[in-house]
Amino acid sequence: MRHLLDGIHQLADLTTLVRVAGHTPCFQELPTSALGAVYPVEQVALLSTDPDFEWVGVSVRTAFVSAPSTTRFDAMNAAHMFRTVLFDLDGTLLDSVQLILDSYHHTLAVHGLAAESDEFFLAGIGTPLWVQFRKWADDEDLLAKMIATYRAYNLEHHDRAVTPYPGVVDMVHAVRSAGFRTGLVTSKNRSGAFRGLGVAGLTELMEVIVAADDVENPKPHPEPIHSALKQLGEPTSSAIFVGDSLHDMESGRAAHIRTGAVLWGPFGRDHLAPSAPDHWLESPADLLTLLGL
Repeated sequence: MRHLLDGIHQLADLTTLVRVAGHTPCFQELPTSALGAVYPVEQVALLSTDPDFEWVGVSVRTAFVSAPSTTRFDAMNAAHMFRTVLFDLDGTLLDSVQLILDSYHHTLAVHGLAAESDEFFLAGIGTPLWVQFRKWADDEDLLAKMIATYRAYNLEHHDRAVTPYPGVVDMVHAVRSAGFRTGLVTSKNRSGAFRGLGVAGLTELMEVIVAADDVENPKPHPEPIHSALKQLGEPTSSAIFVGDSLHDMESGRAAHIRTGAVLWGPFGRDHLAPSAPDHWLESPADLLTLLGL
């Protein structure tokens, strides 16, 4: 029997990079622009429809993988790999980042605290408010007041300042219409999550919602993702978490599910690369392609 993987070397005529997570293969089609890039992998294998080929995997941290030019490769129907799609909210479904930054700056000003940079607050996106404000609030009373100030300002401006990203609403509709299970995993509190979903018209498309006040350990801990999957009755092996931040990717990896890093939010590829996402999603349509839709 011939081995399909005939070497690890510089990318050339690459067709498909396969990432193996547990026992289920996950295919990622790489565009021509990816040639020469280094992709972090834990196990790499290439699969052919030719029955003479067998699975061959190599355990490495990073690799260049090239497919033999004489072999035809077909990506497995993603519908057989994925059953559940979990989404982050801010920066993933909703373009709300500017409002979030404005709310933080307003809160510091109201409480007479020195201003902080946008970069400081951006680094904490994906974590709850009490995590962000802990730097300034040593006691619970001040922390509660700062959170209340933030939320009052945020809610006052929310419906005018927040919109879904282009293509997101149609994408989520397509995912649900195709029969995939869906859930929201967010570091917002529950009322804020419903407010955001309502503005986007996405409330009815989320089967479960796990917010910061639903768990003891928020992202990047895996508890929110595990909670969502438990409520859905779905396994980790067929789920993907789609998010925009390092905290999202770390939460998904800790929960042992695949991760999809969106590049239409506030963070670029260089920022997210250290978290080694399983999939890069440059547009909402890329998720549909990954799911075989």
